Amino acid sequence: MFQFIIQTIIIIYIIFVIYNILNLQKYNYNGYILFYNGDIKGIPNELKNLNPLHITIHNKFNIETLINENNKYIINDNDTLIPLNNIQNLNHLYLYKNRELINDLKIDKHIHINKKFFQNNEILFIPDKSLTIFKNVKTKLHRAFHNYNIIGILNGQTTFYLFNPKHKEDILDQENENIKKWAHKKTLEKGDILFIPTNWFYFQETNNNVCQYHIDIDNIFTFIPHFFKSSLT
Repeated sequence: MFQFIIQTIIIIYIIFVIYNILNLQKYNYNGYILFYNGDIKGIPNELKNLNPLHITIHNKFNIETLINENNKYIINDNDTLIPLNNIQNLNHLYLYKNRELINDLKIDKHIHINKKFFQNNEILFIPDKSLTIFKNVKTKLHRAFHNYNIIGILNGQTTFYLFNPKHKEDILDQENENIKKWAHKKTLEKGDILFIPTNWFYFQETNNNVCQYHIDIDNIFTFIPHFFKSSLT
C-alpha cells in the first residue's frame, strides 16, 4: 500500500513537471522591453504578459568598497588566479555566475525582489543567486530558461542585446555582430534591474567593467530539469 502511494505521488509529480515545462514554452510574439521608474504596480501583469522589464531603483549600496577590501582569489576565464581586490588593474575579466562570491561579500541583504511580482509564488523554489564581474567582455549568446531570470547591476555599465524567441532560427549558430539587427538593445547601469522572460535570448557587451547579480527562480516542478540544464551550459 505504501509503495502504491509513493508511486502515485511520483507519477502525479512527473505529470506536473511535464505540464510546467510545456507551459514555459510560451512567449509573447510581440514582446518588447518595458521601462519602469518608481511606479512598479504594473510589474506583475507585464511579467504575466512575458515582456522583458527594465526597472530602475535607487541603490546606495557600494560594491566597490567590498571588493577592494576582499583578498579572496578568483579565477579568470584563462584559468589564472587573481586577487579580487586587484581587478581594477586588469584589462579583461570574465567571472560568470559565481555563487560563492555573492555569499562571501554578503551582497544578499542588498538585493530586494518582491515575491508579489511573481505568479504562483507559493510554489517557487529557493532562488539561485550568483555574482558576475565583467571587464571588456563580449559574451556568447545565452538563453533564459528559468521561470524567472533577473539581472541587477551593482556597479558599472553594460549593454544587453535581447532577442524574442520568434527569431530563434535567425540567431542560433551565428556571430553576435550578424544578429544585432533582430535585437532589442538596452544599456543598463548601477541600480537597473532586468527581468528576462523565459526562452528569450541575450548577450552582453561591456567596454569597461560591470558587477551584476543574477537571480534564477524555478518552481517546485521545474527546478530539477532546470538544474540539469544549467549544469550543461
